[in-house]
Amino acid sequence: MKLRVLSIILVVLVLILSSTLITEFLPDWRWAHHPFHAVIEGLGAFIAIVVATMILSLLHYGRLSPTYVWVASALAGMGILDGFHAGTHAGQEFVWLHSIATLIGGVIFALVWIPDRITESLRVKTLPLFIGAAATVFALFSVTFPDALPVMTTEAGFTLAARFANILGGLCFLVASSFFFFRKRGQITNENIILSNHTFLFGISGIIFEFSVLWDGSWWLWHSLRLIAYLVVLYYFLYLFNLTQATISRETKALKESEEHYRELFELSPIGIVEEDYSAAKRIIDRLREEGVRDFRRYFREHPEVPREMARAIKIIDANPALLDIYRAPDKETFVQWDVNPARMEKWGVFYEKELPALAAGESRVVLEETEKALDGSDIVTRTVTHIGEAYKDNWARVITTVEDITEQKRVQAQLIQASKLSTLGEMATGIAHELNQPLSVIGMAAERAMDEFEGGDVDPKFISERLKQVIAQTERAAAIIDHMRIFGRLEEDKAPTKIDPRPAIEGALDTIGEQLRGLNIEVTTDIPRTCPPVLGHEVQLEQVVLNLLSNARDAIEASRGQTDRKGEPLGTIRLKVEVSESGKEIKMVVRDTGDGIPEAVMDRVFDPFFTTKERGGGTGLGLSISYGIITDMGGRIEVANVESGAEFTITLPVAGAD
Repeated sequence: MKLRVLSIILVVLVLILSSTLITEFLPDWRWAHHPFHAVIEGLGAFIAIVVATMILSLLHYGRLSPTYVWVASALAGMGILDGFHAGTHAGQEFVWLHSIATLIGGVIFALVWIPDRITESLRVKTLPLFIGAAATVFALFSVTFPDALPVMTTEAGFTLAARFANILGGLCFLVASSFFFFRKRGQITNENIILSNHTFLFGISGIIFEFSVLWDGSWWLWHSLRLIAYLVVLYYFLYLFNLTQATISRETKALKESEEHYRELFELSPIGIVEEDYSAAKRIIDRLREEGVRDFRRYFREHPEVPREMARAIKIIDANPALLDIYRAPDKETFVQWDVNPARMEKWGVFYEKELPALAAGESRVVLEETEKALDGSDIVTRTVTHIGEAYKDNWARVITTVEDITEQKRVQAQLIQASKLSTLGEMATGIAHELNQPLSVIGMAAERAMDEFEGGDVDPKFISERLKQVIAQTERAAAIIDHMRIFGRLEEDKAPTKIDPRPAIEGALDTIGEQLRGLNIEVTTDIPRTCPPVLGHEVQLEQVVLNLLSNARDAIEASRGQTDRKGEPLGTIRLKVEVSESGKEIKMVVRDTGDGIPEAVMDRVFDPFFTTKERGGGTGLGLSISYGIITDMGGRIEVANVESGAEFTITLPVAGAD
């Protein structure tokens, strides 16, 4: 601020000193030289237009605040009008063009007081071009039809119209000068000093216009000072422009190096990467949003043709070698042609039905797993991560998707799940044998009684029929137990998840381990609603998760209480509760035991592979890890916490189709 005050004081002192010297030593001096006047005014006009052009360029690169659109507009208008003024001889149009240049320049310059946020909302970036064009048309009209102009000068001096235009323009310049003088934001100090003095000089020039006499010393003094002001502004903005160009050059070089580095990473990445243009899909989403669509997931389910249309509109920009390897494509052109065939478009339509609603909801990163076919017809499982960079969130013109082949990972995971299931069946062997022994005993007793009836010779058909019905019923029961074990224990094919009712999975787990828990005198209490909304997954896998949790609860109770029967008292209790959230979008399954809980020191590791708190040989350490993977694949989460009575595992699953 001190520097700005000193600069204004210096300018005022120079003005006073110059005017005093001319008044004292050259009071009657006149120099009517049109060519020299034309050079001064023409040079000033040229500088004004050049500076306006540089400001527009700096605005384009974001190096100046929106305020400077008014500065560029004022300089453009003044430059055009003063340029025509320089080319005319002294007369009405001569004074008219100069006065209007001062008025228009001052008024537009004063608009710098409009806050930046309002200036941006007005969308006036092209205003300088419009002002320049309008000033050109206005000046051409003025020099072509001088008789249509108002009288600006008489033998007595300048008219009221001339004085009004210059004084009002001068006052507006002073208003603009005060803006730059009192500006306190983080702009460059030199910028404020130069523009505050520039507008101050033009303001004073306009106000004392009526005191000047054509061609006298004071008249030439003001012309010279205005030219000096233009030159200083030109020098500063040339410096700023060159500085910006140097910065842009460095940034361009850095960007080029960055792009080369990115290209190298893109080409050498072991993960498949594809760049795509989603802009056409974004336009469709914007159109649907304007039509009132808010729930895109539901809309796409009800109108499956829309995501398929969007799939056809999405264009591949580039694909790296790793992506071509994943899909067994010999080259990029072959991959692009294959990727847009009708069968592939149908698959992408289903894919985008899941992906695009997430992007439309504002998610910048979407992770999906899909089973699809490569070019050679082989089945592959891929994990895709779609990402929209900050610079492309408005138009989706460049979307990056990474593709990872997880076929082998899924195969190993399936083997681990199978091993875990077989291990669980082994642990359940005693209980299963007991379950089968009951129907076999009933069958044996029924057969013996029927045989006794035949040997006695007095055969009662009704009696035999009842015994055979018992045999059939118990045979069906045994077959059901064996069938359940067979289904549970078989190696699952890698099929897509389907909508399942979680209750059969829970009931199957309870049936499998129930007899063993009763044999150990462990009480099981359940709170399961009669109906449950469906979840997305595999029933056998969900049953395996519940069975793992029940088995762990059993082991925790045994470890904490021992296996001593307390005169018929339960050894412990397992509580299994299922509830639907208030929103209806999630299902929670809670398994709580009355064991000793999980040590806090290892709480964060319970879902790690091969980690177990059981004694050596008491477990593989895979059960909870596999359960975690299954629940995560179902889009849910599994959490553990210690409660007052023991440990509590909570499974949260999204309801299939819930938005």
